[in-house]
Amino acid sequence: MSLEGNVAIITGASSGIGAGVAEDLREAGMRLVLTARRRDRLDALAGRLGGCIAVEGDIADPALPQRLVDTAIERFGRLDVLFNNAGVMHVESIEEADIERLCAMIRVNVEAATRMAYCARKHFTRAGAGTLINVASILGTKVRPMAGVYAGTKFAIEALSQALRMEAAGTGVRVSVIEPGLVATASRPSASTPFG
Repeated sequence: MSLEGNVAIITGASSGIGAGVAEDLREAGMRLVLTARRRDRLDALAGRLGGCIAVEGDIADPALPQRLVDTAIERFGRLDVLFNNAGVMHVESIEEADIERLCAMIRVNVEAATRMAYCARKHFTRAGAGTLINVASILGTKVRPMAGVYAGTKFAIEALSQALRMEAAGTGVRVSVIEPGLVATASRPSASTPFG
């Protein structure tokens, strides 16, 4: 299947999986709307790849998902793929846990991912086609000590993806979920963790 000329939104695009997927999709000829919080990294990636629109923003901002969909339509005339990747990981013992940081993680990993999925899914339904790819984790299928809250956010993405896949049956909209393991990113340069 040729991806040439198709348009994708990639959230969490400034490093790690998001940046890698952006490179691969751009090489395949896709035009991209990239979003992340770090403007400098986002601009550097978009400049290096060409054919990209960089939209700086915090995915937890309730207005950002629709803005991304609107940007794709306004700038490229279509939207074919959402790579719903933005997320954070906090792994803490109960004694050391910062509950506010854990709740902020829930807002990003569940609430923001859900908003983004629904905005894109509504567009895909109207268009009669589209591909929604949610990024979960291997910890969306099992739990490790100190990772219960993070795993819970990824279990939620698994459930969301399953439901959206069932709802999309027969519509021309595809829903997938990816379950990566540990990935070195700018915020987590080492692949070693207490639960690895």
